[in-house]
Amino acid sequence: MKKKELTPEQIEELNEKSKVVFKSKKDPRITKFGSFLRKSSIDELPQIINILKNEMSFIGPRPPIPEEVLKYEIKHLKRVSVKPGITGLWQVTLRQDNDFDKWVQKDIEYIDNWSIFLDIKIALKTFKEIINLSGD
Repeated sequence: MKKKELTPEQIEELNEKSKVVFKSKKDPRITKFGSFLRKSSIDELPQIINILKNEMSFIGPRPPIPEEVLKYEIKHLKRVSVKPGITGLWQVTLRQDNDFDKWVQKDIEYIDNWSIFLDIKIALKTFKEIINLSGD
């Protein structure tokens, strides 16, 4: 059965996040298998290639898409001042929270307080999230 095609406006109405980023639990474009990949975070694995190419790190603020950055306020820009990561502080502390400003606050907290111990803590919490399949 073919999925219903939606207009950009209809897709935007599904947005459960702020106007800066898009996220929807009931996105009709996502298949059951795709939903499993997202929930288990397996869909992030191709970004390991970006780590090997030194374009990303394992831990850091999530990389935004260019359209998101165009919507940023000045207070959001610090999160793109460091190398992006596959996982980060907000993913393991605010995973279900829809507030973009809270995400940015956690990213800036990570940048300002970076340490190898913080990275280890985030890595362990990320592993726990993946094992529990508690992703969004």
